Amino acid sequence: METRTFQDKLKSLISQRNVLALCVVALSIAVIKLSIAVQSKEERVVVIPTTGPSFWVEKSRTSKEYLNLIGTFLSDLLLTRTPADIAWKNDQILGHAHPSFYGPLKQALIEEKEKMIQTQSTFLFEAARSYAYDQKLQFVIEGVQKTYIEKTGKSAPLIQTEKIKYILSFRCEEGRLYLNSISQEKK
Repeated sequence: METRTFQDKLKSLISQRNVLALCVVALSIAVIKLSIAVQSKEERVVVIPTTGPSFWVEKSRTSKEYLNLIGTFLSDLLLTRTPADIAWKNDQILGHAHPSFYGPLKQALIEEKEKMIQTQSTFLFEAARSYAYDQKLQFVIEGVQKTYIEKTGKSAPLIQTEKIKYILSFRCEEGRLYLNSISQEKK
C-alpha cells in the first residue's frame, strides 16, 4: 500500500515538474523574442509642446509635423531678412546645417550678407502655401519674394517681386533634422 501511495505521489511530482519545465521553456522563448524585438526597434520620442501639434522623432525618421515645424522656422530665417538681423539669422541657419552642407551654405550666406549690406536691401517673403514630404524629408514653401532696395533721397524704395518655390531638404541623423540642401524654382 505504501508503495502505491509513494508511486502516486511520485507521478504527481513528475507531472508538476513537467508542467513547470514547460512553463519555464515557454517563458524563456518569450524573453528571447522580446529581447530581439527590443534591440531591433527604434526608440520613438513623442514631444507634446504647450502650443502647436505634437510630433515624434526616431533615430532616422521623423513625423510630418516636426518637418513642418523646422521647415517653417528655417524658411522664415532664410527668406525674410534685413541688413540688421542677417548676421544673427545666418548663425541660426548654420546651426541647423548638416556638416556636409555647412561649407557651401556658409559661403552663400556670407555673399548674400555682403550684397544686402552693400545695396541696403531687405527681403520679405509672403508665403502662399507650404507642405512637407515626410518620405523624402523635404519642406516646400511657395510664395512671393519681395526685395526692397533703399534709394537715396526721399523717394520710395525700389520693390522687386517674383513668385518663387523653395525646397528645403533635410537629413535625419540620431533623431535630429539637419538642413541638407536648398533649391529654388521661379514660377
